[in-house]
Amino acid sequence: MTTVVAIDLKRALGIVGSYVPKNRTAIDFAKQVKLTSVSQGLLLNVNNTVSAVTQWLPARVGDGAIETVLYWKELNEAVKHLRGEISIKQDGSFITLESVAGSLSFTGLRPVDFPPCGHRENAVSIWQAVVEAAELSQAICQVAFAAEKGSSRPVLTCINIRQSEATGNKVMIAAADGCVLAARPLACVNGQPQSAELDCNVPASELVNLQRRALVGAEGKVSLSLEQVGDRERYFWLGYGSCEVGILIDQGQYPNYAQIIPTQWTTRVVCRRVDLDSAIKAAKSVNDIVRLQDRGQLQVSAKKEEGPQFSQLLSAKIEGEVNKVALSGAYALSFLGQADSEAVSLEMTTATSPLVW
Repeated sequence: MTTVVAIDLKRALGIVGSYVPKNRTAIDFAKQVKLTSVSQGLLLNVNNTVSAVTQWLPARVGDGAIETVLYWKELNEAVKHLRGEISIKQDGSFITLESVAGSLSFTGLRPVDFPPCGHRENAVSIWQAVVEAAELSQAICQVAFAAEKGSSRPVLTCINIRQSEATGNKVMIAAADGCVLAARPLACVNGQPQSAELDCNVPASELVNLQRRALVGAEGKVSLSLEQVGDRERYFWLGYGSCEVGILIDQGQYPNYAQIIPTQWTTRVVCRRVDLDSAIKAAKSVNDIVRLQDRGQLQVSAKKEEGPQFSQLLSAKIEGEVNKVALSGAYALSFLGQADSEAVSLEMTTATSPLVW
C-alpha cells in the first residue's frame, strides 16, 4: 500500500496532465499515466511521443509495490472527489484508492505495454548544464513569441538552443519565423557546460507548456541535458525540483541566425519602453505597418491610403545618422510586451536591413 496526500496527487496529475493530448485521435498510450511506487515516493509518468514527463510526489510506501497504468482523464476526475490522505492498493490488475471521502476502484493496464519515458535506461548523456529557474522562465517567454506557429517549416516552430566555445559559459536560445528573430543568452551557474558543444531544436510549444506549468515564479536551479537514444533519437531533458521533462528534439538544420544580425549600426535610438509601446499601439490601430524615423526626436507614424494618419514624437537619445525604418507593429508589441527594462534601444543600419532591439 502507498499513501499520498490528496492535494499532492492532484497537483502532480495537473502537471503531467498538461502533456496528455486532448484530441480524440491521439495514440492510446499518450492518454495514460503510469504510477510506480519508489522509496518514499510515488512516480507519475506520461509519454505523448514528443515529450516524456516524470513527476515525483512524497508518499509513505508500505508492503505491496504499486506499478500500474491508468487513463489520466479517469484518474484525474476521480481524485477530484477525494480529500485528506489517499491509500493506493494494488491486487493484480485491480487498483483501489481510499480516503475519508470514499473509495474508487480501477482496472489497471499492463505496465510492460507503456513505453519508457524518453528511453533513459538506454540513453547516453552528451551535454549537461545548470541554469537559474527564473532566468530560464524569462528567456523562454522572451523568445518563444518569435517561433513560427504553423507547420510548413517544422524546424522554425522550435526554439534553438546552442552552446559552443564562442559562447563560453552561456547558452544561446533563439526563435525565428522568417520575419522576426528573438535571441538571448542564458548564463550557466555551474561554469562551463560539461561535455560536447550543443545545437538542438526543441519544440517551442513544449517549452512554453513547461514554463507555464512549472517555472512561473520558480526559484532555484534547473538541470539541462541532451541525451542520445540509439542512432537518431535525442531528448532534451529539463529537471526542476520533483519534475523531469524530456522533449524529443527536431533533427532539422536551424538557420544560422548570427549571419543576419548586423554587427554594426549607423543609428542608435534609446527611449522609454512604455512610451514606445503606447505610441506603437496607437499607430497600429491605423495600420500594422509602423514607421520609425529620426527627426531629432523619434517619430512613430502610420497611415492608411485615403484614411486616417497617426504621428507622435517621442523623447529619445539618438546617435549616428538620420535614418528611418518600417516594421510590423504586431512584432514590435510582442517584443515590448516581454521586455523588462525601463528603456529600450533600437539599432538601425539601412531601411532594408534588420532592426535590432
